[in-house]
Amino acid sequence: MSESQTSSPEQATESVETQEQSIASRPDYVPEKFWDADKGEARLQTFSESYTHLEQKLHSKMDDLRAEVKAESLANRPENSSDYTLPELENVEFQDDDPLLSFWREQAHGMGMDNDGFQEGIKSYVEAMQAMAPNVDQELAKLGEDGQTRINAINAWADAKLSEDTKNALNSLATTAEGIVAIEEMMALSQVSSNSVDGGQSAPVAESLEELQALMNDPKYWGAAGVRDQGLIDRVTKGFERLQNG
Repeated sequence: MSESQTSSPEQATESVETQEQSIASRPDYVPEKFWDADKGEARLQTFSESYTHLEQKLHSKMDDLRAEVKAESLANRPENSSDYTLPELENVEFQDDDPLLSFWREQAHGMGMDNDGFQEGIKSYVEAMQAMAPNVDQELAKLGEDGQTRINAINAWADAKLSEDTKNALNSLATTAEGIVAIEEMMALSQVSSNSVDGGQSAPVAESLEELQALMNDPKYWGAAGVRDQGLIDRVTKGFERLQNG
């Protein structure tokens, strides 16, 4: 055997060491189960299969979790939207045919609310509306010391002259001091119109706002005893008309 066909033990060892050095080592970011040490490379197919399996498992758990949450949210919901009960609130009356109330029933039922959540929604709405409403005490103070008397006079006039529907429509105007003044002007104008049609004699006209207010304080003006003094009413009406026209 020629010298060129043989190799020394030292050369064989060097060949093995060179081969081992050519195989890459596992990076820290690659888990051992995804690393082929013999080939010095990542097992990409194994990694892909494992990732796909994990993704499917997570999706399945998410679906189960969503179903569980939905079931819990509907557990205390009434069977029908009409089964919700209304809260008892002071000075608040609800109408069963109120379209806003019907809308809230459907919305609450669609969101899976229990009866407590349904009632809390109504309470929050009522509180917001009440906060926006005029302050009764403040508006009454604007009318002066005889403010309640003026309001009583309007109520007596409305009971005598207006239909129930018209009185209900007028209620929203009577929530502010400005509204009360506007109604008093309408009262004066209606009385002027009535006098013109009847051709009646003009009543004595009050001279000042203070005198008008004093006349309106008279129980006969607004019928405290069930009887109203038409002559007194005419004086107040004419007085407002004169003050308005200057």
